[in-house]
Amino acid sequence: KEQTPWKTGFFDFGKAQGPQTRFFNPAIINKDGRNWLVARKADPIPYNILGQNSLVAFRLDENHKPEAFVPIDLGNRSYKDQHWEDPRIIHFGGQMLLSYCTFQIYKNNRYSGAHQQVAFLNSSFQPTSVWDPIFGDNGGSILMNTGPEKNWIFFDHDGQLMMIYMTEPHHVLQWSDGNVVNQWKTEGFKWSHGQMRGGSNPIRLGDEYLCFFHSSTPWTEKKRRYHMGAYTFEAKPPFKITRMTKKPILSGSREDPWQEGLPLVVFPCGAILERNNCVVSMGINDYTSAWIEIPVKEIVSKLK
Repeated sequence: KEQTPWKTGFFDFGKAQGPQTRFFNPAIINKDGRNWLVARKADPIPYNILGQNSLVAFRLDENHKPEAFVPIDLGNRSYKDQHWEDPRIIHFGGQMLLSYCTFQIYKNNRYSGAHQQVAFLNSSFQPTSVWDPIFGDNGGSILMNTGPEKNWIFFDHDGQLMMIYMTEPHHVLQWSDGNVVNQWKTEGFKWSHGQMRGGSNPIRLGDEYLCFFHSSTPWTEKKRRYHMGAYTFEAKPPFKITRMTKKPILSGSREDPWQEGLPLVVFPCGAILERNNCVVSMGINDYTSAWIEIPVKEIVSKLK
């Protein structure tokens, strides 16, 4: 809160947040006039600090306070010790499209690698179908990757399903019937706080889209400090970056809720437009979740 003049706060998960249970890295969506938060839930397990991860949806009141708790059952195609994390959610084709990273961590700490998956959700936040997009190193299942894939950002562009595959360089894909049918790669701007990586789903502002991204820089020998910035890109091919912030909007801090052994994180996963404000949902320090309301005119004025 001390880093910004804009209105911000932490989500209060109340009784849902039991001992050692954490909710973080949340996406946000407006459904039927109400805002909903989709968060990563980490329950404690004895053999890994990450915990056992699943995704849950919270209905929010007008003050961003969670009111109801709905587990999202993605276990219909699960593997032993499977985790789900870092959700992004949008409306597309009359359904909600939920994208996320999924992986396995075994009791010997062997890691399967990060895999990108998509679930199409009904109005109760339950999957009607699950899709494993094949592109880059992402294979047809959690065990078929040739390398890790994270931070894929889907968006609806005039009824077409699009995706930001990479932020730096800016690499945008067009999907149709489960296949990539077009792609555009353009060079962006220089950012001096680590490599720009995917964050929130884009918000359409006239002839541009607005995105909030994350990056990271070294903090300790093994841990990193994360930062949040913003950029705009063309709302037409080749979707080239047009403007961006020159300094972080927020950076991870030990002054926020934090636990020894975790990195310093601010990790935007969702953004919606509400009453001329960008409402951005974000994870804090792999420990909790926060929101920030940024007037559109003010964030646009900071983009150069």
